[in-house]
Amino acid sequence: MNEQEWLACADPHWMLEVLRGKVSERKVRLFAVACCRHVWDLLPDRRSRTAVEVAERYADRLADARQQAGVLGQALAAANRTTGRAAWAPYWAAKKNISESVWNACEAALDGTARQAVYRAHSAGADEASAWEDAQSAGAREQARLLRDILGNPFRPAKLDAAWLHWQGGLVRMSATSRPWRSWPTLLRMPAVRMPTC
Repeated sequence: MNEQEWLACADPHWMLEVLRGKVSERKVRLFAVACCRHVWDLLPDRRSRTAVEVAERYADRLADARQQAGVLGQALAAANRTTGRAAWAPYWAAKKNISESVWNACEAALDGTARQAVYRAHSAGADEASAWEDAQSAGAREQARLLRDILGNPFRPAKLDAAWLHWQGGLVRMSATSRPWRSWPTLLRMPAVRMPTC
């Protein structure tokens, strides 16, 4: 795959397969989470939504393995209570070994949107097969877009300028006329925040 193919690709399976072993588990999990969020309206059970939220925090190391395992059982129970295939996406997104379950999450989300399209087509007396195909194609294009948003362009990796890491003596450099000192009391009272790593 070259850069033009990457930018035009509408097959998220192929895109991730090309990058197998070169993508962090965090980004793979965030992709599975994004697929779940794309079908959020098809996840009415709070347990499914909680599983997605915990999976996202787990990717950023803001939830531990115990929390992740706890929501996994809840997501399974929620998926077993519904006939909608999309309800399985949160279960797969919360699985420990995300590299093996990411496609199950994405397929469940795709299948959920396609089934919803078929239901609407049936209700309207329209062609159900076309509705299925159109929804599958649109869903795959959306998942490919989500994957590009999360992974960026692997053919043009972001470059870090060493000057960005050089300490400049404080939060803000200013001229004598800029008056940012008005916000200093607020800045000084703010607690330190630990940012998650990429």
